[in-house]
Amino acid sequence: KPADNGLLDFGCELFGTVVIKSGDKPTISVGESKAEALNTNAKDFEQSLEMVRSDDGTWRSKSPLTFRYLLTEKKHADAVHCLAIFRPATYHGAFACSDPKLTQVWMTSAYTLRVCMHDFLLDGMKRDRLPWTGDLAMSMLANAYTFSDPEIVRRSLVAIGRAGIKQKDINGIVDYSLWWVISQDHYQLYFADAKHLKQEWPRIKEVLDDLAKRCDDSGFLRPGRSWLFIDWVEQPKWTALQILWWWAQESGVRLAERMKDTETKEALQISSAKLKAALLSKCWSSQKSFWLPGITPKDRRYCTKHPNFLAVISGMATEGQYDGITKALKSESVPPVGTPYMAGFETMAVARLGDTQFMLDFVRRYWGGMLEQGATTFWEAYDPKQSGTQHHEFYGRPYGKSLCHAWSAGPAAFLPSEIVGLRPIEDGWKRFSIAPNLGDLTWVSIATPTLFGTISVDIDQNTIQVKIPEGTTLDYQGQSYPGPKHLTLSIKEWFLSS
Repeated sequence: KPADNGLLDFGCELFGTVVIKSGDKPTISVGESKAEALNTNAKDFEQSLEMVRSDDGTWRSKSPLTFRYLLTEKKHADAVHCLAIFRPATYHGAFACSDPKLTQVWMTSAYTLRVCMHDFLLDGMKRDRLPWTGDLAMSMLANAYTFSDPEIVRRSLVAIGRAGIKQKDINGIVDYSLWWVISQDHYQLYFADAKHLKQEWPRIKEVLDDLAKRCDDSGFLRPGRSWLFIDWVEQPKWTALQILWWWAQESGVRLAERMKDTETKEALQISSAKLKAALLSKCWSSQKSFWLPGITPKDRRYCTKHPNFLAVISGMATEGQYDGITKALKSESVPPVGTPYMAGFETMAVARLGDTQFMLDFVRRYWGGMLEQGATTFWEAYDPKQSGTQHHEFYGRPYGKSLCHAWSAGPAAFLPSEIVGLRPIEDGWKRFSIAPNLGDLTWVSIATPTLFGTISVDIDQNTIQVKIPEGTTLDYQGQSYPGPKHLTLSIKEWFLSS
Protein backbone atom coordinates (compact mmCIF):
# COMPACT_ATOMS: atom_id res chain seq x y z
CA LYS A 1 0.00 0.00 0.00
CA PRO A 2 1.19 3.61 -0.52
CA ALA A 3 3.03 5.16 2.42
CA ASP A 4 4.50 8.62 3.03
CA ASN A 5 6.89 10.21 0.53
CA GLY A 6 5.80 7.96 -2.31
CA LEU A 7 6.93 4.78 -0.56
CA LEU A 8 5.18 1.45 -0.91
CA ASP A 9 4.57 -0.23 2.44
CA PHE A 10 4.32 -4.02 2.27
CA GLY A 11 3.01 -4.06 5.84
CA CYS A 12 5.62 -6.33 7.36
CA GLU A 13 9.18 -7.51 6.97
CA LEU A 14 9.61 -9.76 3.91
CA PHE A 15 12.37 -11.72 2.23
CA GLY A 16 11.81 -12.24 -1.47
CA THR A 17 12.12 -11.11 -5.07
CA VAL A 18 10.77 -7.72 -6.09
CA VAL A 19 8.80 -7.86 -9.37
CA ILE A 20 7.89 -4.74 -11.39
CA LYS A 21 5.92 -4.59 -14.62
CA SER A 22 7.53 -1.88 -16.76
CA GLY A 23 8.68 -1.22 -20.30
CA ASP A 24 11.75 0.58 -19.03
CA LYS A 25 14.27 -0.71 -16.54
CA PRO A 26 13.12 0.54 -13.14
CA THR A 27 15.29 1.71 -10.30
CA ILE A 28 14.35 0.86 -6.75
CA SER A 29 15.35 1.57 -3.21
CA VAL A 30 14.27 -0.72 -0.37
CA GLY A 31 14.54 -0.64 3.37
CA GLU A 32 13.55 -2.30 6.58
CA SER A 33 12.69 1.24 7.69
CA LYS A 34 11.23 4.23 5.87
CA ALA A 35 14.49 6.14 6.26
CA GLU A 36 16.50 3.33 4.67
CA ALA A 37 14.13 3.06 1.71
CA LEU A 38 14.22 6.81 1.13
CA ASN A 39 18.01 6.81 1.10
CA THR A 40 19.31 6.87 -2.49
CA ASN A 41 23.02 7.08 -1.66
CA ALA A 42 24.42 3.83 -3.07
CA LYS A 43 27.32 3.76 -0.61
CA ASP A 44 24.80 3.22 2.20
CA PHE A 45 23.03 0.28 0.52
CA GLU A 46 23.20 -3.00 2.45
CA GLN A 47 21.82 -5.08 -0.44
CA SER A 48 22.24 -5.25 -4.21
CA LEU A 49 19.33 -3.46 -5.90
CA GLU A 50 20.10 -4.55 -9.47
CA MET A 51 16.99 -5.30 -11.56
CA VAL A 52 17.06 -7.81 -14.44
CA ARG A 53 14.59 -8.56 -17.23
CA SER A 54 12.73 -11.86 -16.90
CA ASP A 55 11.23 -14.06 -19.62
CA ASP A 56 7.69 -12.82 -18.93
CA GLY A 57 8.73 -9.23 -19.60
CA THR A 58 8.73 -8.11 -15.97
CA TRP A 59 11.73 -6.75 -14.11
CA ARG A 60 12.93 -8.64 -11.06
CA SER A 61 15.54 -8.00 -8.41
CA LYS A 62 18.59 -10.07 -9.29
CA SER A 63 18.91 -11.21 -5.68
CA PRO A 64 16.27 -11.74 -3.01
CA LEU A 65 15.85 -8.69 -0.80
CA THR A 66 14.83 -8.17 2.81
CA PHE A 67 12.61 -5.15 3.26
CA ARG A 68 9.29 -3.67 4.28
CA TYR A 69 9.34 -0.40 2.30
CA LEU A 70 10.09 0.12 -1.39
CA LEU A 71 10.59 3.30 -3.42
CA THR A 72 10.36 3.39 -7.21
CA GLU A 73 9.03 5.71 -9.93
CA LYS A 74 5.33 6.59 -9.59
CA LYS A 75 4.51 5.02 -12.95
CA HIS A 76 5.45 1.64 -11.47
CA ALA A 77 3.64 2.06 -8.15
CA ASP A 78 0.56 0.05 -9.18
CA ALA A 79 2.55 -2.80 -10.73
CA VAL A 80 4.90 -3.84 -7.96
CA HIS A 81 4.78 -7.02 -5.94
CA CYS A 82 7.05 -9.33 -3.97
CA LEU A 83 7.51 -13.06 -4.47
CA ALA A 84 8.11 -13.80 -0.80
CA ILE A 85 10.41 -16.70 0.03
CA PHE A 86 9.55 -18.85 3.02
CA ARG A 87 10.54 -22.31 4.16
CA PRO A 88 7.43 -24.54 4.30
CA ALA A 89 6.49 -24.57 7.97
CA THR A 90 3.44 -24.65 10.22
CA TYR A 91 2.91 -22.72 13.43
CA HIS A 92 2.49 -25.68 15.75
CA GLY A 93 2.99 -23.62 18.91
CA ALA A 94 0.85 -20.82 20.29
CA PHE A 95 0.85 -18.34 23.15
CA ALA A 96 -1.72 -15.85 24.43
CA CYS A 97 -2.21 -14.10 27.74
CA SER A 98 -4.14 -11.34 29.46
CA ASP A 99 -1.62 -8.73 28.27
CA PRO A 100 -2.08 -8.08 24.52
CA LYS A 101 1.43 -6.60 24.28
CA LEU A 102 3.06 -9.82 25.51
CA THR A 103 0.90 -11.83 23.12
CA GLN A 104 2.07 -9.58 20.28
CA VAL A 105 5.68 -9.97 21.42
CA TRP A 106 5.32 -13.75 21.18
CA MET A 107 3.75 -13.62 17.71
CA THR A 108 6.35 -11.16 16.43
CA SER A 109 9.10 -13.38 17.80
CA ALA A 110 7.64 -16.38 16.00
CA TYR A 111 7.36 -14.40 12.75
CA THR A 112 10.94 -13.13 13.13
CA LEU A 113 12.07 -16.73 13.27
CA ARG A 114 9.81 -17.62 10.34
CA VAL A 115 11.48 -15.05 8.07
CA CYS A 116 14.91 -16.42 9.07
CA MET A 117 14.08 -20.07 8.33
CA HIS A 118 15.48 -21.30 5.02
CA ASP A 119 17.93 -24.15 4.34
CA PHE A 120 19.44 -23.15 7.69
CA LEU A 121 18.45 -20.92 10.59
CA LEU A 122 19.92 -17.62 9.42
CA ASP A 123 20.62 -14.23 10.98
CA GLY A 124 20.95 -10.77 9.49
CA MET A 125 18.47 -11.38 6.70
CA LYS A 126 19.26 -8.20 4.77
CA ARG A 127 23.00 -8.54 5.33
CA ASP A 128 24.98 -11.69 6.11
CA ARG A 129 22.27 -14.40 5.84
CA LEU A 130 24.48 -16.95 7.55
CA PRO A 131 24.04 -19.57 10.27
CA TRP A 132 25.83 -18.51 13.47
CA THR A 133 26.24 -20.94 16.35
CA GLY A 134 25.65 -18.58 19.26
CA ASP A 135 22.60 -17.19 17.51
CA LEU A 136 21.39 -20.75 16.97
CA ALA A 137 21.58 -21.41 20.72
CA MET A 138 18.66 -19.01 21.15
CA SER A 139 16.80 -19.44 17.86
CA MET A 140 16.65 -23.24 18.20
CA LEU A 141 14.81 -22.79 21.51
CA ALA A 142 12.35 -20.45 19.81
CA ASN A 143 11.92 -23.05 17.08
CA ALA A 144 11.17 -25.76 19.63
CA TYR A 145 8.23 -23.78 21.05
CA THR A 146 6.81 -22.61 17.71
CA PHE A 147 7.48 -24.68 14.57
CA SER A 148 9.15 -27.72 16.11
CA ASP A 149 11.27 -28.21 12.99
CA PRO A 150 14.20 -30.48 13.90
CA GLU A 151 15.55 -30.71 10.34
CA ILE A 152 16.54 -27.06 10.09
CA VAL A 153 18.33 -27.23 13.45
CA ARG A 154 20.10 -30.44 12.48
CA ARG A 155 21.19 -29.02 9.12
CA SER A 156 22.50 -25.87 10.80
CA LEU A 157 24.45 -27.80 13.43
CA VAL A 158 25.98 -30.07 10.82
CA ALA A 159 26.89 -27.29 8.40
CA ILE A 160 28.59 -24.97 10.88
CA GLY A 161 30.42 -27.81 12.60
CA ARG A 162 31.90 -29.44 9.51
CA ALA A 163 35.07 -27.33 9.36
CA GLY A 164 36.12 -28.36 12.86
CA ILE A 165 38.09 -26.00 15.12
CA LYS A 166 41.69 -27.14 14.86
CA GLN A 167 42.63 -24.17 12.69
CA LYS A 168 39.79 -21.77 13.47
CA ASP A 169 36.92 -21.71 15.96
CA ILE A 170 33.37 -22.13 14.69
CA ASN A 171 32.37 -18.87 12.99
CA GLY A 172 35.84 -17.63 14.04
CA ILE A 173 34.56 -17.03 17.59
CA VAL A 174 35.82 -19.00 20.58
CA ASP A 175 32.54 -18.81 22.53
CA TYR A 176 30.66 -20.02 19.44
CA SER A 177 32.64 -23.27 19.55
CA LEU A 178 31.27 -23.68 23.09
CA TRP A 179 27.73 -22.81 22.04
CA TRP A 180 27.96 -25.50 19.35
CA VAL A 181 28.49 -28.20 22.01
CA ILE A 182 25.80 -26.72 24.28
CA SER A 183 23.38 -26.61 21.35
CA GLN A 184 24.02 -30.28 20.56
CA ASP A 185 22.82 -31.09 24.08
CA HIS A 186 19.77 -28.84 23.75
CA TYR A 187 18.94 -30.33 20.37
CA GLN A 188 18.72 -33.79 21.92
CA LEU A 189 16.67 -32.51 24.86
CA TYR A 190 14.06 -30.89 22.63
CA PHE A 191 14.10 -33.19 19.58
CA ALA A 192 15.60 -36.58 20.65
CA ASP A 193 17.58 -37.20 17.46
CA ALA A 194 19.75 -40.18 18.41
CA LYS A 195 20.78 -40.80 14.79
CA HIS A 196 22.22 -37.30 14.53
CA LEU A 197 24.13 -37.68 17.80
CA LYS A 198 25.65 -40.99 16.74
CA GLN A 199 26.81 -39.37 13.49
CA GLU A 200 28.20 -36.23 15.15
CA TRP A 201 29.63 -37.70 18.34
CA PRO A 202 33.19 -38.15 16.98
CA ARG A 203 33.23 -34.47 15.92
CA ILE A 204 31.82 -33.32 19.25
CA LYS A 205 34.56 -35.23 21.06
CA GLU A 206 37.20 -33.73 18.76
CA VAL A 207 35.95 -30.23 19.54
CA LEU A 208 35.95 -30.87 23.29
CA ASP A 209 39.42 -32.40 23.08
CA ASP A 210 40.80 -29.48 21.11
CA LEU A 211 39.31 -27.00 23.57
CA ALA A 212 40.78 -28.94 26.51
CA LYS A 213 44.26 -28.66 24.97
CA ARG A 214 43.92 -24.87 25.03
CA CYS A 215 43.41 -24.70 28.79
CA ASP A 216 45.84 -23.57 31.50
CA ASP A 217 46.66 -25.54 34.66
CA SER A 218 43.49 -24.29 36.39
CA GLY A 219 41.31 -25.53 33.55
CA PHE A 220 40.61 -22.02 32.23
CA LEU A 221 40.13 -21.83 28.47
CA ARG A 222 42.50 -19.41 26.74
CA PRO A 223 40.85 -17.58 23.82
CA GLY A 224 44.15 -17.58 21.94
CA ARG A 225 43.75 -17.18 18.21
CA SER A 226 40.02 -16.46 18.16
CA TRP A 227 37.67 -13.56 18.74
CA LEU A 228 36.01 -13.58 22.16
CA PHE A 229 32.56 -12.17 21.41
CA ILE A 230 29.94 -13.03 24.08
CA ASP A 231 27.91 -9.91 23.17
CA TRP A 232 28.19 -6.49 21.48
CA VAL A 233 29.51 -4.75 24.60
CA GLU A 234 32.91 -3.42 25.62
CA GLN A 235 33.33 -5.21 28.94
CA PRO A 236 35.64 -7.85 30.42
CA LYS A 237 34.36 -11.24 29.26
CA TRP A 238 36.77 -13.69 30.87
CA THR A 239 34.41 -15.17 33.47
CA ALA A 240 31.51 -15.40 31.00
CA LEU A 241 33.75 -17.40 28.67
CA GLN A 242 34.82 -19.80 31.44
CA ILE A 243 31.23 -20.37 32.57
CA LEU A 244 30.30 -21.21 28.97
CA TRP A 245 33.28 -23.60 28.87
CA TRP A 246 32.03 -25.28 32.05
CA TRP A 247 28.54 -25.48 30.52
CA ALA A 248 29.95 -27.02 27.33
CA GLN A 249 31.74 -29.69 29.38
CA GLU A 250 28.58 -30.46 31.35
CA SER A 251 26.73 -30.69 28.03
CA GLY A 252 29.43 -33.10 26.90
CA VAL A 253 28.80 -35.21 29.99
CA ARG A 254 25.12 -35.52 29.11
CA LEU A 255 25.91 -36.28 25.47
CA ALA A 256 28.39 -38.96 26.55
CA GLU A 257 25.72 -40.50 28.79
CA ARG A 258 23.40 -40.75 25.81
CA MET A 259 26.19 -42.42 23.81
CA LYS A 260 27.11 -44.70 26.75
CA ASP A 261 30.67 -43.39 26.41
CA THR A 262 31.77 -43.84 30.02
CA GLU A 263 35.41 -42.90 29.43
CA THR A 264 34.56 -39.53 27.90
CA LYS A 265 31.87 -38.86 30.49
CA GLU A 266 34.22 -39.45 33.42
CA ALA A 267 37.01 -37.36 31.90
CA LEU A 268 34.65 -34.44 31.33
CA GLN A 269 33.24 -34.72 34.85
CA ILE A 270 36.74 -34.42 36.29
CA SER A 271 37.69 -31.44 34.12
CA SER A 272 34.40 -29.59 34.68
CA ALA A 273 34.69 -30.07 38.45
CA LYS A 274 38.23 -28.70 38.34
CA LEU A 275 37.11 -25.67 36.36
CA LYS A 276 34.17 -25.01 38.69
CA ALA A 277 36.45 -25.05 41.72
CA ALA A 278 38.82 -22.59 40.04
CA LEU A 279 35.92 -20.32 39.08
CA LEU A 280 34.52 -20.30 42.62
CA SER A 281 37.97 -19.54 43.99
CA LYS A 282 38.92 -16.75 41.59
CA CYS A 283 35.72 -15.35 40.06
CA TRP A 284 33.01 -15.52 42.71
CA SER A 285 33.06 -12.65 45.20
CA SER A 286 31.68 -13.81 48.52
CA GLN A 287 32.02 -10.24 49.76
CA LYS A 288 30.00 -8.68 46.91
CA SER A 289 27.85 -11.78 46.27
CA PHE A 290 28.15 -11.80 42.49
CA TRP A 291 30.32 -13.25 39.76
CA LEU A 292 33.20 -10.96 38.85
CA PRO A 293 33.79 -10.27 35.14
CA GLY A 294 37.42 -11.38 35.17
CA ILE A 295 40.48 -12.24 37.23
CA THR A 296 42.61 -9.11 36.91
CA PRO A 297 42.62 -6.53 39.74
CA LYS A 298 40.82 -4.08 37.44
CA ASP A 299 38.10 -6.64 36.69
CA ARG A 300 37.38 -7.10 40.38
CA ARG A 301 36.23 -3.50 40.82
CA TYR A 302 32.81 -3.77 39.26
CA CYS A 303 29.99 -6.03 38.08
CA THR A 304 28.72 -7.11 34.66
CA LYS A 305 25.58 -9.08 33.91
CA HIS A 306 26.80 -11.78 31.53
CA PRO A 307 28.67 -14.08 33.94
CA ASN A 308 25.85 -13.82 36.46
CA PHE A 309 22.94 -14.80 34.23
CA LEU A 310 25.03 -17.41 32.40
CA ALA A 311 25.85 -18.95 35.78
CA VAL A 312 22.12 -19.28 36.47
CA ILE A 313 20.91 -20.78 33.19
CA SER A 314 23.93 -23.09 32.90
CA GLY A 315 23.37 -24.50 36.39
CA MET A 316 26.70 -23.22 37.72
CA ALA A 317 25.09 -20.94 40.33
CA THR A 318 23.92 -22.40 43.63
CA GLU A 319 20.87 -21.31 45.61
CA GLY A 320 23.12 -19.63 48.14
CA GLN A 321 24.25 -17.26 45.38
CA TYR A 322 20.78 -16.42 44.08
CA ASP A 323 20.05 -13.34 46.21
CA GLY A 324 23.30 -11.62 45.25
CA ILE A 325 22.94 -12.50 41.58
CA THR A 326 19.33 -11.27 41.55
CA LYS A 327 20.37 -7.91 42.97
CA ALA A 328 23.16 -7.62 40.40
CA LEU A 329 20.89 -8.39 37.46
CA LYS A 330 18.20 -5.97 38.64
CA SER A 331 20.60 -3.16 39.50
CA GLU A 332 20.38 -0.12 37.22
CA SER A 333 24.02 0.66 37.98
CA VAL A 334 25.18 -2.52 36.24
CA PRO A 335 25.75 -1.94 32.49
CA PRO A 336 23.00 -3.43 30.28
CA VAL A 337 23.54 -6.20 27.75
CA GLY A 338 24.09 -5.24 24.14
CA THR A 339 21.56 -7.33 22.20
CA PRO A 340 18.18 -9.10 22.41
CA TYR A 341 20.26 -12.30 22.06
CA MET A 342 21.80 -11.89 25.51
CA ALA A 343 18.76 -10.06 26.91
CA GLY A 344 16.85 -13.28 26.24
CA PHE A 345 19.19 -15.35 28.39
CA GLU A 346 19.14 -12.64 31.04
CA THR A 347 15.33 -12.62 31.28
CA MET A 348 15.31 -16.41 31.50
CA ALA A 349 17.74 -16.22 34.41
CA VAL A 350 15.75 -13.57 36.30
CA ALA A 351 12.61 -15.68 35.99
CA ARG A 352 14.43 -18.78 37.21
CA LEU A 353 15.63 -16.77 40.18
CA GLY A 354 11.96 -16.36 41.08
CA ASP A 355 11.08 -12.88 39.79
CA THR A 356 8.69 -13.45 36.91
CA GLN A 357 7.23 -9.97 37.37
CA PHE A 358 10.57 -8.31 36.71
CA MET A 359 10.93 -10.43 33.58
CA LEU A 360 7.46 -9.45 32.33
CA ASP A 361 8.11 -5.77 32.91
CA PHE A 362 11.45 -5.99 31.11
CA VAL A 363 9.92 -7.75 28.10
CA ARG A 364 7.24 -5.05 27.90
CA ARG A 365 9.88 -2.32 27.88
CA TYR A 366 12.47 -4.01 25.69
CA TRP A 367 10.75 -6.11 23.03
CA GLY A 368 7.61 -4.02 23.50
CA GLY A 369 9.75 -0.95 22.91
CA MET A 370 10.69 -2.27 19.47
CA LEU A 371 7.01 -2.82 18.70
CA GLU A 372 6.31 0.78 19.67
CA GLN A 373 8.96 1.82 17.14
CA GLY A 374 6.94 0.01 14.45
CA ALA A 375 8.88 -3.28 14.38
CA THR A 376 7.25 -6.21 12.60
CA THR A 377 10.29 -8.40 13.31
CA PHE A 378 12.80 -8.03 16.12
CA TRP A 379 16.13 -6.30 15.68
CA GLU A 380 19.76 -7.35 15.98
CA ALA A 381 20.27 -4.80 18.77
CA TYR A 382 18.08 -2.38 20.66
CA ASP A 383 18.83 0.51 22.99
CA PRO A 384 15.72 2.20 24.44
CA LYS A 385 17.76 5.38 24.95
CA GLN A 386 18.25 5.81 21.21
CA SER A 387 15.80 7.61 18.94
CA GLY A 388 15.06 8.14 15.26
CA THR A 389 17.64 6.87 12.79
CA GLN A 390 19.97 5.90 15.65
CA HIS A 391 17.96 2.69 15.80
CA HIS A 392 19.17 1.76 12.31
CA GLU A 393 22.91 2.41 12.78
CA PHE A 394 25.36 -0.43 13.40
CA TYR A 395 28.96 -1.28 12.52
CA GLY A 396 29.55 2.41 11.79
CA ARG A 397 27.03 2.31 8.92
CA PRO A 398 23.75 4.27 8.86
CA TYR A 399 21.62 1.22 8.01
CA GLY A 400 23.96 -1.57 9.10
CA LYS A 401 21.63 -2.97 11.74
CA SER A 402 19.56 -5.99 10.81
CA LEU A 403 15.92 -5.41 11.77
CA CYS A 404 15.15 -9.11 11.41
CA HIS A 405 17.48 -11.26 13.49
CA ALA A 406 16.73 -14.79 14.65
CA TRP A 407 18.75 -14.40 17.83
CA SER A 408 16.14 -11.84 18.93
CA ALA A 409 13.24 -14.34 18.77
CA GLY A 410 13.85 -15.55 22.33
CA PRO A 411 10.42 -14.54 23.73
CA ALA A 412 8.85 -17.27 21.57
CA ALA A 413 10.65 -19.72 23.87
CA PHE A 414 11.05 -18.05 27.24
CA LEU A 415 7.53 -16.65 27.64
CA PRO A 416 6.04 -20.17 27.82
CA SER A 417 9.11 -21.75 29.42
CA GLU A 418 9.37 -19.22 32.24
CA ILE A 419 5.79 -17.98 32.85
CA VAL A 420 4.44 -21.52 32.92
CA GLY A 421 7.71 -23.31 33.67
CA LEU A 422 7.07 -25.63 30.74
CA ARG A 423 10.38 -27.34 29.99
CA PRO A 424 11.48 -30.83 28.88
CA ILE A 425 13.17 -33.08 31.43
CA GLU A 426 13.84 -36.08 29.18
CA ASP A 427 14.77 -36.01 25.50
CA GLY A 428 11.98 -35.16 23.10
CA TRP A 429 9.66 -34.03 25.94
CA LYS A 430 9.17 -37.61 27.07
CA ARG A 431 9.05 -36.12 30.56
CA PHE A 432 8.31 -32.45 31.14
CA SER A 433 7.59 -30.08 33.99
CA ILE A 434 5.40 -27.09 34.70
CA ALA A 435 5.79 -24.52 37.48
CA PRO A 436 3.52 -21.54 36.75
CA ASN A 437 4.43 -18.09 38.02
CA LEU A 438 2.19 -15.63 36.21
CA GLY A 439 3.22 -12.38 37.84
CA ASP A 440 0.49 -9.81 37.13
CA LEU A 441 -1.15 -11.87 34.37
CA THR A 442 -4.69 -13.11 35.04
CA TRP A 443 -4.65 -15.85 32.42
CA VAL A 444 -2.30 -17.56 30.01
CA SER A 445 -2.84 -20.18 27.31
CA ILE A 446 -0.06 -21.99 25.49
CA ALA A 447 0.41 -24.87 23.08
CA THR A 448 3.83 -26.44 22.63
CA PRO A 449 4.61 -29.03 19.94
CA THR A 450 6.50 -32.22 20.77
CA LEU A 451 7.37 -35.49 19.05
CA PHE A 452 4.42 -37.04 20.89
CA GLY A 453 1.84 -34.36 20.17
CA THR A 454 0.92 -30.96 21.52
CA ILE A 455 1.21 -30.08 25.19
CA SER A 456 -1.35 -27.43 26.11
CA VAL A 457 -1.55 -25.46 29.33
CA ASP A 458 -4.45 -23.11 30.17
CA ILE A 459 -4.44 -21.13 33.39
CA ASP A 460 -7.00 -18.61 34.61
CA GLN A 461 -7.98 -17.34 38.05
CA ASN A 462 -9.88 -20.54 38.84
CA THR A 463 -8.19 -23.52 37.21
CA ILE A 464 -5.06 -24.95 35.67
CA GLN A 465 -5.59 -27.39 32.81
CA VAL A 466 -2.83 -29.44 31.21
CA LYS A 467 -3.15 -31.72 28.20
CA ILE A 468 -0.53 -34.47 28.51
CA PRO A 469 0.07 -36.33 25.22
CA GLU A 470 0.33 -40.10 25.07
CA GLY A 471 3.93 -41.23 25.57
CA THR A 472 4.80 -38.29 27.80
CA THR A 473 4.73 -37.74 31.55
CA LEU A 474 4.21 -34.53 33.46
CA ASP A 475 6.30 -34.07 36.60
CA TYR A 476 4.67 -31.64 38.99
CA GLN A 477 5.25 -31.09 42.70
CA GLY A 478 6.92 -34.48 43.16
CA GLN A 479 4.17 -36.42 41.38
CA SER A 480 4.11 -37.97 37.93
CA TYR A 481 1.13 -37.82 35.58
CA PRO A 482 1.50 -40.10 32.52
CA GLY A 483 -0.43 -39.31 29.37
CA PRO A 484 -2.74 -39.36 27.63
CA LYS A 485 -4.47 -37.27 30.24
CA HIS A 486 -6.29 -33.97 30.72
CA LEU A 487 -5.24 -32.80 34.17
CA THR A 488 -7.35 -30.15 35.87
CA LEU A 489 -6.46 -28.48 39.15
CA SER A 490 -8.31 -25.71 40.91
CA ILE A 491 -6.24 -22.68 41.85
CA LYS A 492 -6.96 -23.51 45.52
CA GLU A 493 -5.52 -27.00 45.05
CA TRP A 494 -2.55 -25.52 43.23
CA PHE A 495 -1.62 -23.15 46.02
CA LEU A 496 -2.16 -25.78 48.69
CA SER A 497 0.15 -28.18 46.87
CA SER A 498 2.69 -25.42 46.19
